[in-house]
Amino acid sequence: MIRIAIVEDEDLEAKELEESLKRYEKEHDEVFDIRRYRNGLF
Repeated sequence: MIRIAIVEDEDLEAKELEESLKRYEKEHDEVFDIRRYRNGLF
């Protein structure tokens, strides 16, 4: 499993990136743990 943090305050941009990552998961038989953060301060 690969852990990925998306740090993005724009909802549309974060959604597009997450959808792209999910497509990649399916195409390459990978498993991602994707978490979204609105800023870099966690």
